[in-house]
Amino acid sequence: MSMLARLVPGFSQIDEALRAIAPSGYILALNVRYMAPEFYHVTYPAEWVETYNNRRYVMFDPIILWSIVSTGAKRWSEISVAGMKATSLRVLNEARAYDLNFGVMIVARNAAAENEKCLFSASRPDREFTDDEIETLDEIFHHLLWAVGKHAGLAATERSALQGLAEGLSQEEVALRDGVSKDTIKKRIERARKTLGAVNATQAVAIALMKGLVTLDHVEAYRFTKKC
Repeated sequence: MSMLARLVPGFSQIDEALRAIAPSGYILALNVRYMAPEFYHVTYPAEWVETYNNRRYVMFDPIILWSIVSTGAKRWSEISVAGMKATSLRVLNEARAYDLNFGVMIVARNAAAENEKCLFSASRPDREFTDDEIETLDEIFHHLLWAVGKHAGLAATERSALQGLAEGLSQEEVALRDGVSKDTIKKRIERARKTLGAVNATQAVAIALMKGLVTLDHVEAYRFTKKC
């Protein structure tokens, strides 16, 4: 299971809806910076994904090249390939062998980081996507952007527990602060750990800090108060 699938509540239902509209598969690449996405989920045929990665087609793919300089939604057939190298045309031709015949690319900027983009490409074997289908895909795409945004799928109680650990509190102290049992705090931390894909609570806090889900703003004040 991808980290994106773990982060988004009800992702299995979302995936089912996407597959119904895009039976040939889809790819989500969120918070892309220097060609590397923070979150990545793909349902294209595994053999095509392996071929694509091994041959580094991302460097020549006309759809990806368009996404680098554009935002919004565009059918693959509407993206000009005039003047592109033979390798770029080969990417599209080889994709058709895996029923990736018609598609749409949707691109949005990360609201929290102007230099990062979020990409969603979907495909079907039989016909072009209708305007209504593209609108539906766009709505689902932006729902996913919201879901992995500020809170990254963590409940407020789970972020609060991680915040306590970031401030140097023990699980007992977090439980006392929040007026709940230590066992409750342990469960909250464990849920947060799984959601963030961390191996332990320490790594969960580190990931949460990196994503801005918790902060160190209150740490110095907390330590000063403790000393007093």
